[in-house]
Amino acid sequence: MDIAKPAATAYLRRWHTRLWSRSQFSTISKVDYVTNNLAECFNNWIKHHKSLNLDDFFDKVRQMIMIMWNRRRKVARKLVGLILPHIIKKLNAKTRELNLEVVESSEEVAEVTALGGSGFRFVVNLLDRTCSCRQWQVSGLPCKHGLAFITSLINAHIQNYVDLYYSIDKFRAAYDQLIPAMVDKNQWPKSDYGFFMYPPLLKSTVGRHKTERYKGCGEKKRKSGQHLCPICKDYGHHWHKCKKGNPDDIAAILAMRGPPKKRAKTTKASIVPCEDDTPAASMCFPPSQSLEPTTMKKRKRNSITRASKSQMLVKTTKEKGKGSKSGSGVAKR
Repeated sequence: MDIAKPAATAYLRRWHTRLWSRSQFSTISKVDYVTNNLAECFNNWIKHHKSLNLDDFFDKVRQMIMIMWNRRRKVARKLVGLILPHIIKKLNAKTRELNLEVVESSEEVAEVTALGGSGFRFVVNLLDRTCSCRQWQVSGLPCKHGLAFITSLINAHIQNYVDLYYSIDKFRAAYDQLIPAMVDKNQWPKSDYGFFMYPPLLKSTVGRHKTERYKGCGEKKRKSGQHLCPICKDYGHHWHKCKKGNPDDIAAILAMRGPPKKRAKTTKASIVPCEDDTPAASMCFPPSQSLEPTTMKKRKRNSITRASKSQMLVKTTKEKGKGSKSGSGVAKR
């Protein structure tokens, strides 16, 4: 970028030092979202109420948030442990798809190298909870390099290396405050500002409406139209043809489900054996059923044309006979 557009680089460094690049994010606030997914989810949540008046709309949104706040407060009371369960589930799912080599320098520091492809090497420090890729520092969750190092150790739990921002205590503190209940708007104090604000007119935009949100770079995107393998969790092949999975897992699924069934061919053969036992000098083909009706139609058409021709001949001969008789009678007179 410095060589192609030096002016653009200077502009970004002056006005967007912490916004335009993930590498410039501050590590003070732990954030895992870098897109406007939160705004998109909120707009999808309230889209059925946007046609209300402004006061009714705000009152409805307040009521919806109050219900969600109370529901999550009840959930927080039932949670047990250190870190939120969905965070641990997400990190455990990432540990199943690691293709990394870990070289330990000590019990806290190691070098993690990507096998195949680029072969980049990253330095992971479990004591400081840092990685040279900076994803761990920015999000507060161990990156794949940190997960590879943590899972290679004995008696090391992933939840001990997650930032307390994702703890159950922080979740309870976030929803501890109450949203006050309100009376109906008919009981509100009356006010007159000299005008009435109508709801905005919603117009349909050009093109097809987007139904799915934009996924982040860290989320796994499923390829449409491909089968998910239950062994290696990859797409594009079935379990009995899996090359990345453990052979013991394939044998266990084979013993439980049985061998895969082959689809029977439903196409009929165009060549049939002859009824005679003697070897035939030529191949026998099944008689086509479409020949008989076509020949019958042709015969009927030929008979109809012949009958019509004979009737025409009879008519012409009769007319000629009548004409000859009338001519002879005139001559006699």
